[in-house]
Amino acid sequence: MTRIEDKTTVDHDFEGVGQLAPGERQASLLVYHRDGVKVVPLGEGRPAVVGRAWPADVVVPDLSLSRQHVKLTWTGDHVEVEDLGSTNGTRVAGETIREARVAPGESIVLGAVTLSVNVAGAGQGLIRGIDG
Repeated sequence: MTRIEDKTTVDHDFEGVGQLAPGERQASLLVYHRDGVKVVPLGEGRPAVVGRAWPADVVVPDLSLSRQHVKLTWTGDHVEVEDLGSTNGTRVAGETIREARVAPGESIVLGAVTLSVNVAGAGQGLIRGIDG
């Protein structure tokens, strides 16, 4: 069995992740792919590119993705999604998009990969049921 190594290159500071001050919120990108689920912190206002190869920030080795497929930017109350000219497109609510705004929890489909943004406030785990 071949093991796929995680090649995610997000340069966000992981120190203090999951430990929020009152009123503070944290966003995480959940990437559902054939080999499992990847959870990546999203910094507010800091774009993250998802694709199948470096120099994408979040690398998912799936041939249905373009090398640099989509750029996501969390703004605090929504996520800006921009397709980067991918071959298989980006879909939100079943519609192929070039750019879109999505609310936390809404699904973003890239080929065979599904993304979702989870936002947690102080006193909550980054993912429901997981303490920070």
